[in-house]
Amino acid sequence: MPGLLQRFLPREEGFFDLFAKQAVNINAGANALLKMLSHYTGVPEQVQIVKAFEHEGTKSPMPSSRS
Repeated sequence: MPGLLQRFLPREEGFFDLFAKQAVNINAGANALLKMLSHYTGVPEQVQIVKAFEHEGTKSPMPSSRS
């Protein structure tokens, strides 16, 4: 059974660090969206803030190892 579990674990050393960084970004983006929808003032500026979090989240920190 340990061999099967090994197949599902990430091979990259920094995977969990990157995963945690993404989680922080997702949380911050969700909070920015909630703030925008709750107060609904200064919407164009708040949209830009939400888009900045989205852009940060779509950056690829390392090339894909899959072919």
